[in-house]
Amino acid sequence: MSKPWMQLGDNRYGKPIYSYNIQNSISLPKGFYFSTNMRGQSCGDMHTNRFSASWFVMDMSVCKTFLDKALAIKLTATDIFNTRNNDWSMNTYGILMNKYQSYDRRGIALSVQYQFQPQKSKYKGKAASEAEMNRL
Repeated sequence: MSKPWMQLGDNRYGKPIYSYNIQNSISLPKGFYFSTNMRGQSCGDMHTNRFSASWFVMDMSVCKTFLDKALAIKLTATDIFNTRNNDWSMNTYGILMNKYQSYDRRGIALSVQYQFQPQKSKYKGKAASEAEMNRL
């Protein structure tokens, strides 16, 4: 969040913009992984720009591993709700500019990853990150 304080002539630009980013991954049985990413921003002011529309984007993916995790197949869906946009207005000393732009970033991607000759770790102890992942 940033708190603007600008005043230019009779126009006040003091509405803060709130941004958020939420990322979540879940490990499921039988080699499945599920992840969700959500991010967005509220409307508000920055300098002499008034961002008039809030935006929200949600992406999801599911991944399945095979062959002792050497092969991974991942299906991803981007901008599921088609809500990505870039709307703003700028009013500087009586000059008004408006921009309305909608991105069509919806899509589906399939990726295949294979690790040739994966190396086994020679470390004999337990890594802190491994213990933390098991705890979660």
